[in-house]
Amino acid sequence: MLYEPVWALGTGRAAGIRTVYAGSVRPENAAAYAALPHVDGVAVGTASLYAQKLAAIIHAVDRAD
Repeated sequence: MLYEPVWALGTGRAAGIRTVYAGSVRPENAAAYAALPHVDGVAVGTASLYAQKLAAIIHAVDRAD
């Protein structure tokens, strides 16, 4: 699907988008997803229910920046 916001039509201005990865983010793979050049963050699902896993994901993403 392609989308161009109304404010960008015919202006020559590029619409910047933010991409958040949201598939099975775990402590073991969070840094790899966060390090991808086109990914601006991760959405954590089930792992967020466990404090240790969530903390590990946060630290992994922080180190990837």
